[in-house]
Amino acid sequence: GPRKVVLTDITYFYYGPVRTTFYACLFRDPFTMEILGRAISEHMDQALVDEAYQDMMAKHGSELRAPEVVIHSDQGSQYTSTSFKQMLKEDGFIQSMSARGCSLDNAPMESFFARLKTRLLGIIALCRDFASARTVLENYIDDYNTKHYQWGLAGLTPHEYYLYVTTGVYPCDNYYGVKASEMMKLEDLAEQRTANAAKK
Repeated sequence: GPRKVVLTDITYFYYGPVRTTFYACLFRDPFTMEILGRAISEHMDQALVDEAYQDMMAKHGSELRAPEVVIHSDQGSQYTSTSFKQMLKEDGFIQSMSARGCSLDNAPMESFFARLKTRLLGIIALCRDFASARTVLENYIDDYNTKHYQWGLAGLTPHEYYLYVTTGVYPCDNYYGVKASEMMKLEDLAEQRTANAAKK
């Protein structure tokens, strides 16, 4: 189900004539395929992971309050750090890690990064500076969540699919003659149902 497991990993990109490297850390719901949190930096350090985690919690923390939500990663030093483990513990998450050196244990993230790079490496390589490269990646992720329709998600975007599976209402322009703009927003309905479930 949605928001039951969250996958995370770090990958690299490069831009410009000397292939200057930078890094991205993402947190992703493998059920809805939605990117929940992200951070992009010139340094692959603890701050990168912490920033992506805080981004996820700021945007989706209320959706991740169900018991026994699992955060899965590889055994990178950023994820095995005491500070990261403490953050997960304080927020009530269960930490899961891949076996050492076994990338297949986090295959959905590895697969997503492979597709992401297939689409973006050639574009990002044309960027003159880090700011431009970061903008390209950030905007792609925003579009992926809200504009990329996927056959495996009932023909919806990852964000729409989350709303669909949590409300039971398929998002349309109109519902049997009543415009969607005249009805309650799906985001509001999902938020209220999440809040009600948390009270039980």
